[in-house]
Amino acid sequence: MLGAQKLQKEVVMTRQTEPSELSQVGEMVRGIVLAIVDLEDRVVVTEVTGTQSVVIEVDVDRSDRGKVIGKKGAHAQAIRKIIDAAAGKAKRRYILEIIEDRRD
Repeated sequence: MLGAQKLQKEVVMTRQTEPSELSQVGEMVRGIVLAIVDLEDRVVVTEVTGTQSVVIEVDVDRSDRGKVIGKKGAHAQAIRKIIDAAAGKAKRRYILEIIEDRRD
């Protein structure tokens, strides 16, 4: 009868937006992005922490999005590779999301 019953898993998620609340990986991503963009005051890095992974959301000014993504996504891929390397030490899965439609 277990097959007929649906087991629901409680998903616990927290959102951290303040720089002091970011993990080391989140701080690292914030530093990299700040080094790339022109409008540093428009950079917002947010972490959404789930049970098994952390989503790092990066929101920048529209004029800086191309700089963060890079030609053919080269910068975004490079940041993701660095995140993957740091994730091994943290023993968590990190996902980089570049927000494209939030602020215009």
